[in-house]
Amino acid sequence: MTITVSDLKDYLRISHNDDDTFLATLLETAKALAYEKTGISYVSGDLLYEQLLKYLVQHFYDDRTAFADKQTVEVPYTLTTLIKHITYRGEFEPPEQADEQQAEQTE
Repeated sequence: MTITVSDLKDYLRISHNDDDTFLATLLETAKALAYEKTGISYVSGDLLYEQLLKYLVQHFYDDRTAFADKQTVEVPYTLTTLIKHITYRGEFEPPEQADEQQAEQTE
């Protein structure tokens, strides 16, 4: 499943369309930041990566006035943990492929 603006609106509980373009921009920003931090590109269906993108978009959306208010908001621990996990686990491998490889190794 590829994350859409509609998915983000559901996740963030947004019912209006005023921020659709902004959310699309935040999603692309989240993908760029996630790739920069992990060195791994987003693959549709990677549940951990998709959750990371949703968390990042939520963080960006909720804290979009941080600079105007002269507050700084640290990246939540959850984001840091997901970034590290995705970085160290390597490229995403769908579960069925992992099962097939494990079966081949035991034969």
